[in-house]
Amino acid sequence: LGEYSGLLLKASGDGQVYTMVVRTSAYELDGLEYRHDFRTRAKGFTTARLPFAGFAPYRDGKPVQAGGAPELDRRSISGLALGFYPQRQGVRVAKEGVGLPFYLSLARVKAYRERDEPEVVYLSA
Repeated sequence: LGEYSGLLLKASGDGQVYTMVVRTSAYELDGLEYRHDFRTRAKGFTTARLPFAGFAPYRDGKPVQAGGAPELDRRSISGLALGFYPQRQGVRVAKEGVGLPFYLSLARVKAYRERDEPEVVYLSA
């Protein structure tokens, strides 16, 4: 994915916030992964554009301070995952082990490019 600018997701959900998790070879070495949040709509599909530059580094589930981790290396991506974190939804979970209901249906994941020039130029006489 080195030549791409980010990921484009199409998903149907429940209006809650979900997280795309990207892992590289750095995860195997020191537990470093990169996350980007996106919100779904309660009804219908949502298209979320997640630029690689917007993925934040996390280590052992905690955000890494600025300058404490390298930028996401798109060339060494080894895995993608979707996460749901009830504690980040702005509601308090009553007791340990009791989750918050959620629903997410993923229609597709695509990689996209941003270029200075269009990929196709139409010419007419």
